[in-house]
Amino acid sequence: MKSQYDEMSGIQSSSGLWTMLEEFNADYAFLSSSERKEKLAEIFVRNWRGPVVPRSEVGRFSCGLLHPRTMANRDSDGTGISTRIRIHGKRVAYLASDVARYLVDKIDFV
Repeated sequence: MKSQYDEMSGIQSSSGLWTMLEEFNADYAFLSSSERKEKLAEIFVRNWRGPVVPRSEVGRFSCGLLHPRTMANRDSDGTGISTRIRIHGKRVAYLASDVARYLVDKIDFV
């Protein structure tokens, strides 16, 4: 059975994301924080269009929570996503599951 979180593609603004996160937090309040983070990561990956996320698209993947320049800076100082893919020697991409994990590791449920 599909849940209301199976279609996040309509969430284009951060306010829509915050509303979804509040509902998600209430619906899955019975889970531990780590279990909720794992579930949320699964939702982000399931709603993305492929197995990789170009650095230029991390903002879209994260509904604006991450920015491509910030990710480039994090990669440069060694605090970014550890697995990077270089395409044609120029463009950088990440595995969608790694971006989701990185994102939810930054989230605290309150």
